[in-house]
Amino acid sequence: MLADLLLDANRPGEALAWYERTLGHAPNRFNSLIGTGRAAEALGDVSRARSSYARLLSIVAPTANRPELAQVRSIMRGR
Repeated sequence: MLADLLLDANRPGEALAWYERTLGHAPNRFNSLIGTGRAAEALGDVSRARSSYARLLSIVAPTANRPELAQVRSIMRGR
């Protein structure tokens, strides 16, 4: 939750560090993977964002219908 607050406070670098720390303990945590992608995007690190989003998509069901996934799928398609 700290990472989410940092991202909301426009502090993506700090948020990214906390998301990655969380992923070290819980490697497939949905919120941390999407947060890592968003923080990386905010920092202009497209490669890291796409890597995080690809990892997220690899662990969710192809038919998963969360609103966040629609945005991630759109980004991964290059839109």
